[in-house]
Amino acid sequence: MRYVALRDSTSIDIPIAASTEAPIAFKWKDWTGWNDNGERLPNTTFVRRWYNKQLWQPYEYSIVGRPAIHVSMTELQKELKYNGRKYSLFEFRAHDLNFLKLPSECPSKKEWFDANPRINPNTLRYLGSNRDLVIQTICQEQVIVINGKLWVPGDEPRYVIKTFGLGNNHASTAMSVETFYNSNISNNCYFRADQYALARKIADKIAIGRGDTNSLPVKPDSEIKVLYKKAIKLQPQKDHGSGCEFINAIESGIEAGGPVGGMLAITKLLCVTK
Repeated sequence: MRYVALRDSTSIDIPIAASTEAPIAFKWKDWTGWNDNGERLPNTTFVRRWYNKQLWQPYEYSIVGRPAIHVSMTELQKELKYNGRKYSLFEFRAHDLNFLKLPSECPSKKEWFDANPRINPNTLRYLGSNRDLVIQTICQEQVIVINGKLWVPGDEPRYVIKTFGLGNNHASTAMSVETFYNSNISNNCYFRADQYALARKIADKIAIGRGDTNSLPVKPDSEIKVLYKKAIKLQPQKDHGSGCEFINAIESGIEAGGPVGGMLAITKLLCVTK
């Protein structure tokens, strides 16, 4: 068997938005890892802009151990001209483009996702003789240019309260900024970007209940600056579930009786599963 590589090309137009049309909605700082010497990298400023009724984040190119670089339109054009493989922004496999189907053509939603693993699930287009149009449409939904830099769809930041260990300062109670929901964590531990004071109040209450006095006062590395309130869309109580029942039961035991309560909860759960 011999493999043959076929190359093809098409032209696309990328929307350009003025910074005044895409105001900064959220801004916060957080750490991004360690460098090659095992030293913690400086905190990075994260930004979300609001444009065309959705949030956008910088399209960045990063190498482990080094700060990420916000890719410019000029750099992308240069890369596409000479190679095109450095950035995955416009990477489409022939399989995806040839077999993209509408959900109505598949027996189930799962089958549609399985058949289209690399295509944005929100882009429900049929690909036939209109290949260039489909690629153009997909790209326009996935990238815009602001001040010469590339931006892609981003998620809304939120606060989350996390607990570690069995209480009584065995580990800690912490609070951080995330851009996603963890299925193991209850919706009661998530708070919108404009609920900083409430999140800290609840976090301190949880820490006291667990006996994690060394964690007080509980607060994240950075507070989310809300600069465009209309961009706040999250509703954790409706958007997210109640978390993992097993973990919730252990947490209740810890808050009720410290490490002993947690161990008793674990023992009880193990007995029930048997």
